[in-house]
Amino acid sequence: MNRDEILKRVQSEKKNFDERDEAINNRSFYWTYLSTTLISAVILITKLIRNESSNDIMAILFFSVSSGLGYRFSKTRHKIDLLTFIIDIAVAVMYTVKFFMEG
Repeated sequence: MNRDEILKRVQSEKKNFDERDEAINNRSFYWTYLSTTLISAVILITKLIRNESSNDIMAILFFSVSSGLGYRFSKTRHKIDLLTFIIDIAVAVMYTVKFFMEG
């Protein structure tokens, strides 16, 4: 093998490694988001059954979703992502204010 062949091979392996790492990273964020949403739903239902305020959980959920939408809009520039980001961030702020105004 000559130098150029070795260089091409190393670059190809590095490229595949980077793509693999990116795929693993994306998948890990998916599982993080899914598990956070599921436990939040369980806590939310429990709070509603106990007749407790759910403003804290709702604020966390809406901020979480809006951060993902804001990032996605920054990369894709899809108007639907911007619209849902604006709505979600407004709802998140509303729940946060309600949470802090509770006694």
